[in-house]
Amino acid sequence: MVDGEEITYIEFEKIKFSKNTTCDLKSKNHYSFSSKAAQILYGEKAKYGLHLFFTHDFY
Repeated sequence: MVDGEEITYIEFEKIKFSKNTTCDLKSKNHYSFSSKAAQILYGEKAKYGLHLFFTHDFY
């Protein structure tokens, strides 16, 4: 998720490795959850883990 918006892992990879994007992950707070914790928080969709990115002023 980026600023509360769900994105696919493929989109995340594109943002992570692309320099031509409007989304800069370095300027965001990052929270990472293991598979077990992610499933508790987000359900079966997060069976491989969960990464949350928020801008510093989002919350």
